Amino acid sequence: MSVAGLQRQNVPGAGVTHHLDARSGFLAVGLAVAVVLAVFWSSVSDLVHTWYVSGSYNHCFFVFPFSAWLIWKRRHLLNGRVLKPWLPGLALLGLVTVLWTAGYLAGVKSLRDLAVVSVVPVLLVTILGREFGRVMIFPLAFMFFAWPFGEIFIPTMIDWTADFTVTALRATGVPVLRQGNSFIIPTGEWSVVEECSGIRYLMASMTVGAFFAYITFRSNARRWFFLVLSVVVPLVANWLRAYFIVLLGHISQNRIATGVDHLIYGWIFFGIVMVCLFYVGSRMSDRFDDDEDEHGASRPGDAAPSFARGTIAASVLAIAVAGAGPAWAMVMQESLHTVFDPAHTALPESAGSWLKVKQEEIPDPPRWQGAMSAVAGTFAKDGHAVGFHAALSWRLGDEHEALSYSAVSLPTPDKKWHQIGAHGIVVPGTNVHVIEKELVTGDRRLLAWEWYRVGEFETDRFLRAKLEEGLSRLEGHSPVSGRLTLYAPIVDDSSASRARIRSLFLELRPIYGEWFTAERP
Repeated sequence: MSVAGLQRQNVPGAGVTHHLDARSGFLAVGLAVAVVLAVFWSSVSDLVHTWYVSGSYNHCFFVFPFSAWLIWKRRHLLNGRVLKPWLPGLALLGLVTVLWTAGYLAGVKSLRDLAVVSVVPVLLVTILGREFGRVMIFPLAFMFFAWPFGEIFIPTMIDWTADFTVTALRATGVPVLRQGNSFIIPTGEWSVVEECSGIRYLMASMTVGAFFAYITFRSNARRWFFLVLSVVVPLVANWLRAYFIVLLGHISQNRIATGVDHLIYGWIFFGIVMVCLFYVGSRMSDRFDDDEDEHGASRPGDAAPSFARGTIAASVLAIAVAGAGPAWAMVMQESLHTVFDPAHTALPESAGSWLKVKQEEIPDPPRWQGAMSAVAGTFAKDGHAVGFHAALSWRLGDEHEALSYSAVSLPTPDKKWHQIGAHGIVVPGTNVHVIEKELVTGDRRLLAWEWYRVGEFETDRFLRAKLEEGLSRLEGHSPVSGRLTLYAPIVDDSSASRARIRSLFLELRPIYGEWFTAERP
């Protein structure tokens, strides 16, 4: 840095000190942000891809531009101030990179997304200091709305929508036979699926509601009240939307509200509700003077902010701390590389007294989302068939994770089969916990057992399996991970199907166990 890049400035009570001018300081900060985003580039591109492909998160494209606009709009509040690095922020950056590393090792994209979204506001506060963070607290916090975290709520929101729709239909005299989140009324069959959960309404409403509340209200109480409304209103609106769509289809004998117009009516209804919400919010506004801010009177006549001399050093340290996780992950990925031959996972022609048969023995079995490799087969004994499916993955960082949230945590394996019950059980005679599900399509029913395996560890808990996967990689191992399923038709009662599934489970366990424990080159 040349001498011309430095200036003398008198700071009351602090004597004469050297500071960077605004241009040099902003350049250092901008370069730090650019370098850190480049370090996390693979995760940044994955995050942007999620925004693009998912209708629930298209609004995330506007989050960082809105945050930048708010920071620019409030820049005058920094006039005359010296922006000093906040060194404890390096510890927060360390937590961010640890969070990213944990998400990378365990194959949890949501954790990596959170780390990428967090790194920008934490980096800015670390380099520019607590004064900057205090003045810009909302624009920095608003950046977290770019995190696509809503998938975890989808199963619950589907249940709530189905509960409300069925209750409302019965209250208005429409007879309903419910099977899980599917239900039959006199004019047809309806299902509450992921698109009906209302997650895209909720995510968009929360983000826009927070932005609207900040620029419309001065009172924090009003801001929080409107933000709560931005959560509650879209939830209730989605329940009413689902109910009215079904009722409209029922009344019209399925002539309307069952095709593309189903979506059109839904969006029109939701749009009207949101316009009403923001109209009410505008009537509640208590902001009358745009030139005055809740953090104090504006000072447009003061000199531009200057930067402490340690800004450049803090930027370099911040880059080093933030980049430690991705750098370590690159080394770890090379050391954990495993060659796995899917041919080693072929099913035998028999498993004990069970004989392998054509898959047509179980008509139209459920289709589970894929992984790096999948093994499927059907076995029969005494005229009864049981199907088996295993989804496997073994490479760190591969996009086709067998243990991914979207593959295992949504309530049904595909849209044709509907889940009408699920609970955890212990397989009799073993210590293995599985999830027992009952699935239905039309007049056919299936009983299914699902569980996860990581190396020699088996569990019915998805998060526990991900933790085991991450810990194993942290110890320098590259485990084979999988999601396993056994399923059988329910003919008379579920107890007979359960006994058949258990019988095949005991016969197949030594066979599939070798897939997870055999040494690979």
